[in-house]
Amino acid sequence: MTSEPLQPIADAITHEAVRLEVAFGLRLGVVVTIDEEAGTVIATGEGLQDPGPRRELAATLTRNGLSHDVLGASAMIIVYPTAT
Repeated sequence: MTSEPLQPIADAITHEAVRLEVAFGLRLGVVVTIDEEAGTVIATGEGLQDPGPRRELAATLTRNGLSHDVLGASAMIIVYPTAT
């Protein structure tokens, strides 16, 4: 079983967060990190406490076929790359 590379996913999430900031005039403060050991990409930031941006980012992940967990209380989205 192989997983999708994590860095391109992290880069895409960062790009989407910036796009949301520009499109809606927000300052989300999203930081994207890679957990190599867990094989996940984690997006955190105060802006993800707001349900609007959190839903937008989660919807983008869903449209791109990435499974994820949204932890609103901790302002975190954990992305699980698909395995083949």
